[in-house]
Amino acid sequence: MNSPTSKKPLTKTEMTAALAESTGLTKTQIVSLFDELATLIKKELGEEEAGTINISNLLKIKVVRKPATPETQRHQSIHKRGNHLQGQAR
Repeated sequence: MNSPTSKKPLTKTEMTAALAESTGLTKTQIVSLFDELATLIKKELGEEEAGTINISNLLKIKVVRKPATPETQRHQSIHKRGNHLQGQAR
């Protein structure tokens, strides 16, 4: 496991091993749990759902759906008058 001075996040393997050790579940069960959690998150954040999922005491994910911004014109350089670039729409 990572030492307190380490700046790197846990890898998937390290996280799986740590959770298996602390919960008494097998690594296969932990991986299965994460797969099902990912499936549930994708479903709940989908177009036809509320766009929010709250996992108690852990995290809350909310989708913000905004309309696309229109294309804009911008100057290439202050010193090159008349040169315009077409900004991409986002």
